[in-house]
Amino acid sequence: METLRVTTHSGEDTLIQVEGYDPLAIEQKMNDNEVQAIAIGSNVYSRIDLKNIMKIVDQ
Repeated sequence: METLRVTTHSGEDTLIQVEGYDPLAIEQKMNDNEVQAIAIGSNVYSRIDLKNIMKIVDQ
C-alpha cells in the first residue's frame, strides 16, 4: 500500500491509501480535456479541481 496526499483547489487535503500509484497515468488524465473525473483510491475528483498529488514516503 502507498499513501498519497491529495490537495484540491476547493481546499480539500486528503490522505489516501492506494494499491499502486502511477503518476504518469494520472498526469495524462489531468491534462486530457475529454476527462471529467479521476478516481484515486476510493475517491473521485473533478479533473480541474485536482491541485497536487504527492506520494508520502515513510522515514
